[in-house]
Amino acid sequence: MVEYRVPEFRLPFFSAMYDSNTGQFFDPIQRHTHDSIIAKLTDNKLVIFDLTRDQYHGALRFQTVKIIKESLDIQKFDNIVYLTSEIEYITNKQDRIIFCPLWFFSKHIDYRFAPYEISKHRNYTVSCLNRFPFPHKVYTFLQLLKNNLIDFKTLVSLNGLKDPYNLNRQMTTADLWDIPITVKDELSSINLYRECMPNDNKWDNDHSIAHPAFSDTYLNIITESTYCITFYTEKTCKPLAAGQLFLSANGKSSLQALRHYGFECYDNVFLDHDYENDNNFLNRIDKMIAMLGNMYSDIEQIYLDNLGKINYNREYFKSENFKNRVLQPLIDKELI
Repeated sequence: MVEYRVPEFRLPFFSAMYDSNTGQFFDPIQRHTHDSIIAKLTDNKLVIFDLTRDQYHGALRFQTVKIIKESLDIQKFDNIVYLTSEIEYITNKQDRIIFCPLWFFSKHIDYRFAPYEISKHRNYTVSCLNRFPFPHKVYTFLQLLKNNLIDFKTLVSLNGLKDPYNLNRQMTTADLWDIPITVKDELSSINLYRECMPNDNKWDNDHSIAHPAFSDTYLNIITESTYCITFYTEKTCKPLAAGQLFLSANGKSSLQALRHYGFECYDNVFLDHDYENDNNFLNRIDKMIAMLGNMYSDIEQIYLDNLGKINYNREYFKSENFKNRVLQPLIDKELI
């Protein structure tokens, strides 16, 4: 299992996953069951639930921290401090909900000494790796295919990294929530399995940036774990640390967090990523792919013209300043 690194907390801490169907929660990292967490909640004035590592997402839908908090408050679990990746809490300050995506901290630790230099020439134009066949990942793949943006210069996979998490997953179009029936009809006629290169990464959930999709590609399309809320994992961190341009097929306005932390999003090139403002994730992806298609042949030159900003993102991601910026809300609350 990939190591998930967190700072040293002063309070009991759980990478909490919450099952809204049963009202139970658990921590698969520290192997805490619902009952053992209840015991901690009973014995302590405050307990930290980290919802930024992962959430239980039955039917591929992440629950918002507001819904989870309201549900647990009703059950009298009102001594929980929630860490969230939802961008509304950047400005909507609350006592028990804190914007602090700890994947940024974890991957900062992993990538800060990565032995990698940014190359002016790369062999691939666009990458988009999709291990799980979630709706936004499948739809992004479909639109890349329909717009002739999958070729020998791209590294694109779908449902192709057959690791132990995914080995027995048999995807059908019935699993694709929020996908219109007309699109499902299109999907039924194409192969929804693709490896980006022969015999690619079969077993390891690879969080490194050594894969050519990151180290040897100009632009990465980030497809995060959900399109329902803003949520950040290693998928968002990789293009920053690998020195890439990037687009985002995720929750609405997901790049706002990167701007908040001071990263360069190449807004002058990508029209302020205006596609991210649409409420419908299908429309967001349509607009993103249309923009990419219009500049596809110019990606290499765009990359070369923005090397200064690309280098800034990479060095800033590795810096103590960035780490401190991520952790500051926890310091302010005296949680670490």
